[in-house]
Amino acid sequence: MMSSSITRLTQRGFWPDLKPEEWIRMREEYKWNNVELRDGRYNQVIHMVSAAKGAEDFYDIKNHLTRHEGIDEARQLDDLTAQV
Repeated sequence: MMSSSITRLTQRGFWPDLKPEEWIRMREEYKWNNVELRDGRYNQVIHMVSAAKGAEDFYDIKNHLTRHEGIDEARQLDDLTAQV
């Protein structure tokens, strides 16, 4: 039998658009534990930051369909994401 591994690239992780109360309800319903989900679900987590931190000359929102944050807001969002 051939084994394979799966690599999942995601922008936000596990169910990003849930309201906090929806997440709590789902955790209780399925008996999920935040630590087990975080530590047992992935072999590796890589947090990448935008060019707004360290490569500012390359950060641009012109002609970009999804990026709308200015450089200061992008830096703030990178910092908030790193705290999670």
